[in-house]
Amino acid sequence: MARFHRGRDVTDWPDEMGYYRMPVTEHPRREAVRAQANHYVTGRDGGRDIDLHRFATEGMRLYGPLADHAGGTLRFRHGLADALDHADQVSESIKDTIDAHIERQGIDAPPGRGLSSFRCN
Repeated sequence: MARFHRGRDVTDWPDEMGYYRMPVTEHPRREAVRAQANHYVTGRDGGRDIDLHRFATEGMRLYGPLADHAGGTLRFRHGLADALDHADQVSESIKDTIDAHIERQGIDAPPGRGLSSFRCN
């Protein structure tokens, strides 16, 4: 997830759109939103992008979703590629929602940028 989009911190846009104050009963996904994780961002060093594909190409070991843990051992399910694809889809969906808000409100904002060019297999 890009930490900044269209000239602002990516968390400022949903706040402006009222998402953080929206009751579940008014959310488009209703109760399903409760199981949805927030997008991940970091504020370290003033805020940086979290790009899992880039991290992998730089040597970080990525695993699939956590299945369980016992006796100090973590077990992961298969599905890393699907998890990364889903993370990309969520990131793009958030940016699309922000872009639509900017367009509807006639906000003067710099252009956005697309997905990272880094891809891991």
